[in-house]
Amino acid sequence: MSYCRGLRDREVNQVDDSYFNSLTDAQKSKVLGILLFKASDRCYAYEEAQYFKFVIRTNDADGMKILKLASFAPQQTEASKAIIDSLDSKEVERLSNTEQFSTPFDIIHLLDKLGL
Repeated sequence: MSYCRGLRDREVNQVDDSYFNSLTDAQKSKVLGILLFKASDRCYAYEEAQYFKFVIRTNDADGMKILKLASFAPQQTEASKAIIDSLDSKEVERLSNTEQFSTPFDIIHLLDKLGL
């Protein structure tokens, strides 16, 4: 867990990708958020699975509350949904599998570097 948290300080200074660079600023911001989510999800997957198994096996009440909260999809505005729908999911997935975005990164630093 601490390894993954530490990666959130990893600085990415630029994105040299034709798909990403063709996007609007709003789309770029959404893509970066999605990439961070995917990278974090990938990084924490093992620990999360172990925690879920523990909660289910022990029927831990507090843990069950956390699992229920974690299972809800985040609320999105119509504008946000429209931006996400405008993205090419295959391209976002491709970016997510690149070395640059396969692990968590400092999104605030990158947004600032890109002027977003």
